[in-house]
Amino acid sequence: ELRFADAGKDFGFAHHGITYGLAIADLDNDGDLDLITNNLNEAPSLYKNTSQEPRVQVRLKGGVGSKVRLRRGGGEAVPSP
Repeated sequence: ELRFADAGKDFGFAHHGITYGLAIADLDNDGDLDLITNNLNEAPSLYKNTSQEPRVQVRLKGGVGSKVRLRRGGGEAVPSP
């Protein structure tokens, strides 16, 4: 019984127009990825990631068949799909 609500405005995504391109980069060098969108006949939109949640960074070695397990505070491992 999951329920969803429109949170676009709360998250800063209230743009009404046509967006046809997206780039992801750490624009403010804080370790979080920010978004840049390319809009039709308008200036680009910049979305700063202000999340305070811990970051997860994964570097896979071996490629196909690699598995990722995440542990949180000594809890159970969460296998990757």
